[in-house]
Amino acid sequence: MANSILSRFQQWYKQRLTLRLRLALWSGIAIFTISAALTLFINITALTTTPRYEGLSGPQSATPEAQAPSDSASSKSSVPPLAVQPAATEEAKSGISPLDVALIQENVLNRVRQISLAGLGLVAVMGGLAAYWITGLALRPVHTVSAAAQQISARSLDKRLAIAGPNDELKKLADAFDAMLDRLQQAFEQQSNFAADAAHELRTPLSTLRTNLEVIQSDPEATIDDYREMAEAFERSLPRLEKLVEDLLLLAQGETGINFEEVALGDLVEELLSELTPLAQEKNVLLQFTGESEVIIRCDIALLRRAISNMIENGIYYNRPGGNVRIVLEQREKWVYLCIVDTGVGIPPENLDLIFNRFYRGDSSRSCRKGGAGLGLSIAAHIIQLHGGQIQVESKPGFESTFTISLPV
Repeated sequence: MANSILSRFQQWYKQRLTLRLRLALWSGIAIFTISAALTLFINITALTTTPRYEGLSGPQSATPEAQAPSDSASSKSSVPPLAVQPAATEEAKSGISPLDVALIQENVLNRVRQISLAGLGLVAVMGGLAAYWITGLALRPVHTVSAAAQQISARSLDKRLAIAGPNDELKKLADAFDAMLDRLQQAFEQQSNFAADAAHELRTPLSTLRTNLEVIQSDPEATIDDYREMAEAFERSLPRLEKLVEDLLLLAQGETGINFEEVALGDLVEELLSELTPLAQEKNVLLQFTGESEVIIRCDIALLRRAISNMIENGIYYNRPGGNVRIVLEQREKWVYLCIVDTGVGIPPENLDLIFNRFYRGDSSRSCRKGGAGLGLSIAAHIIQLHGGQIQVESKPGFESTFTISLPV
């Protein structure tokens, strides 16, 4: 029963009370607790420090003469005479008995108690109202931030709060919100550019297929050879479409689609070099591998094969006849470094930050490769990031380029 009541109260507290009411409530409770402690202190102090008149009542407090015993009574009784209190004597002279003084003191203490309790209630109420008003003033800038945030949409991501003032909690909140808007704006721009580039890449092979189909359909005298030529055109375009769609799906894949398992990275590289040797021989490029072949890492084998293969293919395609691609594998502490060095055309310094962008093609370094969609390096970078690593590139135009893949062990 108690747990049910407590759970209902917690639910009501979380769902019904706003932040302002919560702050006012807790401030009121704090003020009430402090006031109650002060009230208790005042009452205890008044009760313990106020002098009290005890045992003074009836004939003993009448007059000094009544308090003095006769000689015969003294001789007949062994009880010593009651001493006369000086204060009582003075009070008797003034016409106020000790009993009256005790009653006055009791009334005063009761009055103090009543006033303190009334003050406690007044302080609690006024403190709660003041706390509610103060929290409203304190939260007013938060309402300003909230109102500004509600006006921001996908079409107005360029707006910023840009709150000036001291570096307090509110300014930190506004700066964090502006930083989030920066990231969102970049993500929306990248998504928009990616969709436009993907549509452009898909449009070319689809247009080719549609043109061939329309030509055949509009020619009533089309022969079997014409249909064969159309089929050959389809066979050339469809693999490109399949490859492009596969790449797009891979770029959209998140961390949840990765299956980690242990693999010897050196053996994986050697397998890839065996598969890519025919392509390298066709381009008159020599493949070389050196390093620690027994390095073990946890990765998604299929994805990592794709990333490293794209990097090596990049070095083969953008190389010069008679050049080479060197792959060096080494481990340093908790990181594995795979360096791919090609003696190709190189990359201009102004393009180093662009080569991993999706659908990017440089004017010089990529002109020799036909039919690519410009997704090879971006896919490799995406896969390496999913594995917690990164790719760094250094290049000397006209001499060589070095791509360094770093992966955690």
